[in-house]
Amino acid sequence: MIRLKPWVVAGIVAIIPLLGSAPARADATQSCLDYAGQSDMIKAVPAQNRQKWCGCLVDKFDADEEDALSDVFDAVAAEEARGHAFNAGQLPGPLVPVGRKYTEVLNQCMMVLFGQ
Repeated sequence: MIRLKPWVVAGIVAIIPLLGSAPARADATQSCLDYAGQSDMIKAVPAQNRQKWCGCLVDKFDADEEDALSDVFDAVAAEEARGHAFNAGQLPGPLVPVGRKYTEVLNQCMMVLFGQ
């Protein structure tokens, strides 16, 4: 039987939750980058700034919100493509809180988008 030191077990236990959130964070970040790359307003910004902006936005959300955040980015892109402003209140019920949080944190990350 293998006996692990308590500090090894503690390290493994600490890492396990992080492993589960990595795919969701990557998906949310990719959804943001996809939106930023097709947005007429944002695609003119250097790619490095768009990537930092997406990181800033995604970091404002908890791991359990990141799947919904990906859907919000898709909704923002769809509304913009139709020439409409994004309205979180028009999202399907479960997405509304994340959509509202998205609109609230946008200003916190705008300076990152513009390289400041």
